[in-house]
Amino acid sequence: MIAITKQQLKFNEFIAICPEDAVCELVNGEIVKMATTRNHDDVAQFTDRQLYQECDRLKLNYLVKRGITI
Repeated sequence: MIAITKQQLKFNEFIAICPEDAVCELVNGEIVKMATTRNHDDVAQFTDRQLYQECDRLKLNYLVKRGITI
């Protein structure tokens, strides 16, 4: 029996082919579509508020956008 292994993606390859309209992550070299839950959204919203408050407090000219995939 011959085992066939699938080539794992590297991070730069993931960035190049990851769909722009989907929320995905790289897991063990494979693209996995993430399903967001209300808890995920609540944490993201809280993080946004904290970042905005810190930028205001430090008088930084930064803009926080949730639509950007990191």
